[in-house]
Amino acid sequence: MRTPSPKAFCIVVTVLVGAQADALVAQSLSEPKVLLCEEVSFSRPDHGAVYSGPVSISAYQFSAVIPKGAKAWGAAPGAPFHGFTIYWTGPSDSKACIDFKIGVHVDLPEEGVTPQASSAKVTSVQVGNRAGTQLTKVGTRHGVRFENVIVAVGLVRGGETDDVEITLVTPVRSAAKFRSILDKFVSGLKFQ
Repeated sequence: MRTPSPKAFCIVVTVLVGAQADALVAQSLSEPKVLLCEEVSFSRPDHGAVYSGPVSISAYQFSAVIPKGAKAWGAAPGAPFHGFTIYWTGPSDSKACIDFKIGVHVDLPEEGVTPQASSAKVTSVQVGNRAGTQLTKVGTRHGVRFENVIVAVGLVRGGETDDVEITLVTPVRSAAKFRSILDKFVSGLKFQ
């Protein structure tokens, strides 16, 4: 039996890698970019301020309820509050999270709005006691199908606006479970 030369082996590997790269490029052109938990938030479990159960933040005049059995992690204690990320710890749930961000809206001249082509559909949604929008995207990351659901609301108070963005990241196989949790979390938000 003849052993293939290293040169022949390298050619085969190169061809396979090239074919995979072409498939990835084609896929990225046809699918919206979805984010993973580590990309929507800098917070990580067991680091920073921890939240569970009912949460009320007077600086932004809102309250929320962290889902039962979950914990949310935010910036270090003493740092200004700008949100938290809810993580689940079960082995099948470890890739899912809900990221909640809130902050004062600022229009910067260099950040003009540029529309992006997308197959994602924007719908109206109730965000606690306010009206907002919801966008859903599905795509593949590292060979796994993910869904991102982004809920947004602007809170106009006096002469200033606070922006709220809530992002669900979940593998598609767990989407029904985590969409239900997201819906309950979003409907339980209260803004003054």
